Amino acid sequence: MDAGQASGRAGQGAGGGVRVDRGAIDLGREMLRRAAVEIAGVTIPVATPEDLIVYKLIADRPRDRDDVLAILRTQARAGRALDWAYVERWTRFWNVSDRLAPP
Repeated sequence: MDAGQASGRAGQGAGGGVRVDRGAIDLGREMLRRAAVEIAGVTIPVATPEDLIVYKLIADRPRDRDDVLAILRTQARAGRALDWAYVERWTRFWNVSDRLAPP
């Protein structure tokens, strides 16, 4: 599915249930595949900074915009490079890549 097919990602399904687009499931699976931490021998899935940025850009509330800036600052201070190709791919998919540009 491409960004042009992204409209109506979630909404009312038949019978009043919630319909969720497969893209949301694919993003969730990709997120779980990408990162995990091990604590006391137990592997726990975690969101990477890139995943958080994508989710925050999709939500696009004022607090989310602040969070994206905080994530970027934190990663820069830590000297960690972000996987921008990943971020750009998912923001294009969700048709929110314009939110990557500075205000």
